[in-house]
Amino acid sequence: MKKNKLLFVIKSLGIGGVEDELVKIANNINPSEFELKIIVCKKSKDLRFKVKNKKVVTFCRQKGIDSFFAELVFVKKISDNLKPDLVVSFGIYASLLCLLAKITRSIEARVCVFVGGVLSDTLSYYPFSLIRRPLCEWLYPNANYFIASSKAVAQDLSDSFKIKADKIKIVSSSINSKELATFVQKRKNRLSKGATKRAKIVFIGRLVSIKKADLAIDALALLRERSTHYYLYTVGNGPSLPELRKKVHSYKIQDSVKFITNTNNPWKHLVDADILVLPSDSEGSPKILLEAMYMGVPIVTTDWPGVEEIIKHNKNGIIVRRGSSGRIARGIEQIIENPRLREKLTRNSQSGVDKYDIGRNIKTYQGIFKRLAKSF
Repeated sequence: MKKNKLLFVIKSLGIGGVEDELVKIANNINPSEFELKIIVCKKSKDLRFKVKNKKVVTFCRQKGIDSFFAELVFVKKISDNLKPDLVVSFGIYASLLCLLAKITRSIEARVCVFVGGVLSDTLSYYPFSLIRRPLCEWLYPNANYFIASSKAVAQDLSDSFKIKADKIKIVSSSINSKELATFVQKRKNRLSKGATKRAKIVFIGRLVSIKKADLAIDALALLRERSTHYYLYTVGNGPSLPELRKKVHSYKIQDSVKFITNTNNPWKHLVDADILVLPSDSEGSPKILLEAMYMGVPIVTTDWPGVEEIIKHNKNGIIVRRGSSGRIARGIEQIIENPRLREKLTRNSQSGVDKYDIGRNIKTYQGIFKRLAKSF
């Protein structure tokens, strides 16, 4: 049987939701049906080591417009060699690259764009957004198909970028239950020993402005005014780190906040977590939220567009208004001080989260890829 040839393109494989989803797809796609090659445009401390069977080709140049056009030539070279039936771009940078290649006929294959977050929101926080927004409005309608991680992401594509609904398929982010099994058991063992005096709050994500890790620190400062039992662990790295460290020093809570910047394994920090806090201004279908639910970690998050697709307030998590550290603090306090609520949130969050497993999602992805490849 002739295999469908796929080419995935991404800016980097640094730690992140879109990057992790690409890795999950690459490692679970059926090799008897698909031949896959991955172009990574820029080197980073990344997830390449998690990609099986050496499918990754890295092209690295200096930053700038010269690099972008050099990468365009490189994509054409790989495409000419592989002759893919379908190109799938992950993230804004890779999508602009592939769509420009498509309209200039540097690649002949169809292009499917994977969109992990609400594009309008992401662009508003993106460097050079005044340039990138018009580029997205111009180039995105040239894509043959879109995979959106949530209904809110799909709605934004339709409303803000004039993408027809029949060109969009919603596929939520994936969890890998096999990968998480060890940590689920460790958490059960930890909980069986009973509660501790310390309340461990965990933030996991890139330290960028849209994630609003600063609100988690503000909330902790408020909680520490009432009790010294609260501690915050931030797991991740990014450009906001220096400012976050300054904020911690300004509050004089250095003994209560720990920054963990180098980790490829965030789940070990959820094993003994009392709460996961996600104070973002915008998200798509955040995998860390789904992974925390699978592990039975209570969640406090904000009312970003699409949150209700995953979290039901007071049923499997606490939702508070965006931008309010006071409300975040009250949500945390509510869970810590109410064991019955904590148990209910844990029980309900673990119920039904299996539907996000990559074992199910990969069937949807493969169906999309087959259909688009055959249409070429």
